[in-house]
Amino acid sequence: MNDCSVLLKHFAKGDDKELLKFARCVNEHQLYEIINSQHPQACEAMQTIIRVLSMDKNEGSEKYNFVIKHCISLISEEQLPQKVLVGIVGYLLVEINLMSTSLLLDLCGIFTEAIKSGVCRNEKYLELFAKVLCVISLKEEVFCKEGNESIMPGPQCKAYILNKVCSGRWHPNCVVPMASMFRGIEMNQEELHFIIEKMIRMLPSINILELPPLVYQLLLMSNQGFKRTIIAGIISYMTNVNIQIRKDSDVSNEIAGFSDHLLQPLKGTIILHITYAIKQDQDLGKEFLKYLKVKENPNNLSSFTLALSLAITRISRFRDTVFDILKSNIIKAYRDSERLVSCRWLRDSVHIPLTIEKFALDVIENSSLGWDQVTQGIMELGFILIDGFLSKTQWASSQVRYLGTTIILRCFKVHDIKREEIMEQIIDRIISRATAVVTHYISIFASIVNLINQYSIGIFSKLKQAIDHITSLSFQTAKEIMFILLPLFKANFLLRDYALSVLYKAVFSRSTEARKIAALGMIILLKAYKDMKHYDGFLNQLSQPAVSCSQEFNLVNIHSQSGSNVSHKWVKSEILRHLQRCLSYQASVRETVYKGFYYIAFAAPELQHFVSKILIKQFHKIYQSDSGLLPPLNFNTCLHTVNDETYVVEPMPTLIHYLYRLYAIKKPNEEINSSMKNINLWLNSVVSRMIKCEIEDFQLDKSADFSSATIIGRRNLILCRLIAQVYEVLIEIALRRNDFALADCEEAIRLYERYSQLTQILQESGNNPYGRSVKSKSGLDTMMSFDCISMLVRIVFGNGSINYRESQQVLSQSISFVKFSFIVLHDRLREIGSHDVDLNEVFQHCRSIGRIIFKAIIGETVHEAISVNDDVIRNKSLSLLQLETFGCLINTIYEHLSNKIEIFLEDLDILNGHTDDENEMTYALITVFQKFVNSALNTGTEFKMAHVAMTIISSLLQHLSKSAHRQFQNHYEWLLAICKHQVVDDLQLVKCFVDQLFTISNQTKDILEVLLTMSIDIHEQLGDVEEDVEIEKHNNFAIATEYTAAPTVLILVSSQIETALDNIDWLVCHLNSLIFDENIDQAESSRIYNQLEMTLYPKLTIVAQCLQEVMKSAIPTKTCTECSIKGVTRFYCSMVFLVKHHIQLFARKRGNISERFENLVKVSGSQVTPKVYAMLTYLQANRVVAENADDNKKKLKRKEKTNISSSSCGNVLRESRIIPSLVYAIENYEAHLIRLETKSKVKLMQYFKRSTSRDFKIHGATLQTIIDDDSDDDASKSPIKPSDKKDGNPRKKTKLKN
Repeated sequence: MNDCSVLLKHFAKGDDKELLKFARCVNEHQLYEIINSQHPQACEAMQTIIRVLSMDKNEGSEKYNFVIKHCISLISEEQLPQKVLVGIVGYLLVEINLMSTSLLLDLCGIFTEAIKSGVCRNEKYLELFAKVLCVISLKEEVFCKEGNESIMPGPQCKAYILNKVCSGRWHPNCVVPMASMFRGIEMNQEELHFIIEKMIRMLPSINILELPPLVYQLLLMSNQGFKRTIIAGIISYMTNVNIQIRKDSDVSNEIAGFSDHLLQPLKGTIILHITYAIKQDQDLGKEFLKYLKVKENPNNLSSFTLALSLAITRISRFRDTVFDILKSNIIKAYRDSERLVSCRWLRDSVHIPLTIEKFALDVIENSSLGWDQVTQGIMELGFILIDGFLSKTQWASSQVRYLGTTIILRCFKVHDIKREEIMEQIIDRIISRATAVVTHYISIFASIVNLINQYSIGIFSKLKQAIDHITSLSFQTAKEIMFILLPLFKANFLLRDYALSVLYKAVFSRSTEARKIAALGMIILLKAYKDMKHYDGFLNQLSQPAVSCSQEFNLVNIHSQSGSNVSHKWVKSEILRHLQRCLSYQASVRETVYKGFYYIAFAAPELQHFVSKILIKQFHKIYQSDSGLLPPLNFNTCLHTVNDETYVVEPMPTLIHYLYRLYAIKKPNEEINSSMKNINLWLNSVVSRMIKCEIEDFQLDKSADFSSATIIGRRNLILCRLIAQVYEVLIEIALRRNDFALADCEEAIRLYERYSQLTQILQESGNNPYGRSVKSKSGLDTMMSFDCISMLVRIVFGNGSINYRESQQVLSQSISFVKFSFIVLHDRLREIGSHDVDLNEVFQHCRSIGRIIFKAIIGETVHEAISVNDDVIRNKSLSLLQLETFGCLINTIYEHLSNKIEIFLEDLDILNGHTDDENEMTYALITVFQKFVNSALNTGTEFKMAHVAMTIISSLLQHLSKSAHRQFQNHYEWLLAICKHQVVDDLQLVKCFVDQLFTISNQTKDILEVLLTMSIDIHEQLGDVEEDVEIEKHNNFAIATEYTAAPTVLILVSSQIETALDNIDWLVCHLNSLIFDENIDQAESSRIYNQLEMTLYPKLTIVAQCLQEVMKSAIPTKTCTECSIKGVTRFYCSMVFLVKHHIQLFARKRGNISERFENLVKVSGSQVTPKVYAMLTYLQANRVVAENADDNKKKLKRKEKTNISSSSCGNVLRESRIIPSLVYAIENYEAHLIRLETKSKVKLMQYFKRSTSRDFKIHGATLQTIIDDDSDDDASKSPIKPSDKKDGNPRKKTKLKN
């Protein structure tokens, strides 16, 4: 019988004496064999031994300790059966309460070593450790042998053990079990914080697969406190986990094989844990929001943070707050990027990469790898970004809009389950939003439609929803939608038939807009039918009345079911029949149909005969065939008067225009049929007879009524515009019918003379001036086609073939006609960008026009007839129109044809083909306009042309790439030379030069030095506020003269000073975030902080010096006083912000007053502030002088008293706003300096002197005198009614004091 059986036998008899005797006899080796034996009752044997040995206080204590320690080692090795293990642990948990303090301390040492070696994976093992710590904490006194032997209370001993455990190295395998163990230990806040920080520090060392369990344990520990620390630690590590994996992959093949497809699901699981914890504990969610608000630095918004934020939006309580924070952080990131791009010294000091777009795209990609919970949130974020910045035009807002668009399109590609919802959201916004803001959604809709062919999805029900509402949209929006859907109409006949049924109903709508949309939609749908060859048998039927609605639907059904050519013919013929019906509707509907008929005939030559018959039928309604009748067109039939309002019912110019273009559709060797010949004869007759017409033939002359207040006047205005448009159409017909023949050009000139008479009448009537304003202000659209006006310009200014030489001479003799051609060209360029314009064809015209106009601008092509001065026409000079048109041409190509700008620049041949670099060619073009400006400045006359040239230069500079440093430097030197050496009297041109100099300086140089020099010149030109001070003039910038210094240059300088102060405030904010960012090492943070400080204080000192010069200047009152005072007020606000920053540093015991900061305070106190008070005294004295002068004027001329009093009162009220604000800013600055002086023990207020005059108040007596004078004047003009009398109390006077 072995020892274990003997032990159990005595135990069964209940004989404690025998058990104790047996225990005393056995040695440690026998105890070891008993415990390790595989006896079925080994657990009972172990419990019996422990109980017996605990009874022997003398000899059994050592054996008792041995058994306890050995049992714990067995538990850590995990070699015991589960049933035995549970029994032993359960017994030990009870036995620990009876153990001695020394044994408990020994056990703590065993547990600590196990944690270091990594053998404590068993949760039962660590459960014993937790129990040991709890028992120790309950002891009143504990004798600690380690270190300095001492007696300490139990809680203190427990804290000592925890400190020792957390200070040591943990094996990565023990981290997760340890986290679970610590949750069961009662700890104070200090101990808990120490444990949590240790857990967070262990995150990088554990196996990547154990991250979710550890995060889960940390989140459970957050119930005890330090939620913010836990959230920040988890996010900080998960943000950098990819970097950590890349570093570890160099030494670990196991980690190197850990792909991104495995890591992202782990992150998704962690996000789920956090969101679930926030649902259970909303205080944890509040702490996360605080963390998100503080992390305003774009670098701190990682893809994990963004994904977690979007997942939390599914919790309704936090949804709006999270989206608001994300939106503000995103726009801040783009605004910061814009700020850094526009300011060179700030860009050199701070480097913040713009990574928000990358993070958003990463979230979308990862959402398909286990981040399903963020899908809805990222989609909503995309729409929020678009909705929030639709109507804003700043660069940052446009970039946020673009980011939202990118998110939506990427979600559409990646998530098939969200495609229908995305399409529905876009369509709802297109339907419900105003036309002005819906353009961006239309572009998204177009991009999605292009993706439909790649992704087979069931969203056609949503497209049908868009088609259902298409007739309720604006015409332009519906037009774009129909063109976008055209590829789908070609591919899907069911969708096409559904659209037809909707458009057929809209034809009979009461709304004019719906009828126009129906007409346009049917024209577009005709393009969806590729087979256009089988119409001949049905053309005769088109003249019959339209079929009923039931027949329409039958036709659609036939088409949908069979898809045969016969059904195609029926549907097409039905479309044409409905278009013919539209010719009985309003003028705008007819215009749409006329234009559509032309494109139908152009796309399908077999329909040309039918279309010509319809147009000829319409033309005969207005044409008078008798060659002796003048005018040849019956304009009265085109007008209709209803309820004293006259409307155009027949758009005669559009009809004639497209009738001629229909005639012009012919191949070189094609035989002209009789109907086409008749069109030519009729139009030639109209041209010749309209030339003979006088104004009186239209029952219009200069004595006719053109007032918009009378019925006849409004009718005459409409008739005059209609006739003018007809003349413009006939000019094109005359020019193009024989390819700009000499006789035709002469007729075009005569037609233009008639056109000019009409525009002159409109101008004199006060409804519209000459030229372009006629078209914009009186609704007179340009009727000439782009190719015609392009050919006209090429002939007039080009060195073309000999065939056009005579025509060129005739056209060039009429300067007004040449100017008219440029006006029309300018308008046509602004209309480019619509869907029905062939951009390739437009670009070819732009190439030829641009080359011709450019040569005319630089003087390579000069015609004597064109260079004759025309003083009769009160309009812009021809050269100015050329320059404006070329600028418009450049902007058009950059906006709509940016991918072909390099070809356009090569055609100008500025560098003779020596380079193909776009920056070089762009700057070469800038150089040409620089020479143009230099020439204008030397002559001292063409300031308007120089201003236009500078506008073109500004536009070209925006398209230089960031790498064009040399080009920017050259342009800066050119601007600097002009501003230093040229005296310019034109204020607009001065503003253009100085503003561009400041902009380029800000982007490429240190603008503050330029501002300081300019401020000194302003002071020299305006004089000092103290008359006895003599100023030595240096004239650094000749452009700043006594005439231009104020207000033009001074306002620009003040604006740039405020911008510089904005940048300085931003840098101070960045310093705050740097100091309080716990993720950055303190040494590195201090190094970066010192570098930024070295940049900040000198810049702010220069700003103070600029303001000192401005404050010393004798600024003319009533001009730019307000902007100057606002600038210095803004300076003191920035100084307050900086002082608050230093106060915060001292509160965190990191404050230090540097010599640079002390020097800045010295400049502000001893130089700026005294000059401010001197300026205020100067302004007050000048105002008194002005008031005395006003009083003298009132005595001499009583009539003007009201205006003078109003002006004086306005000045007083304006000063009542800005001067108290300035004084308050100074006082606030000094108050914060006193606080900082107290904390820093540095005498900062020694540079400030209390002024004897701090009470800047409104003089109540003066103001009351002005008001009483106004009242006396009103009383002399009209009697006072009893009801208007007051109680007799004087008006209360406002007194502003400090």
